Amino acid sequence: MSCLSAELGWEEVSGEGTIFTFTGARTPVTPHFADDVPQLLAIVELDEGPHLTSVIVDAAPEDLAVGRRVVPFFERGDDGVTLLKHRLAPGS
Repeated sequence: MSCLSAELGWEEVSGEGTIFTFTGARTPVTPHFADDVPQLLAIVELDEGPHLTSVIVDAAPEDLAVGRRVVPFFERGDDGVTLLKHRLAPGS
């Protein structure tokens, strides 16, 4: 499968990985995140290989670094939407 391919499929992954790159957003990217600024956004390189965009929570901006391990969790909002987010892995 390659980028922009119409041949999409589901693949089970652990969700664990490392921070590939990151930034801090001081302005909410959507109204849903108005209470979450600064918001720590990261590209996570999953252990299985693919990359995905995620929000890192329960961390200070100075705690983030390329290569830090992260673990996934799901957060269900009041609006019924469930989002995949990440936390720094213990001991990373």
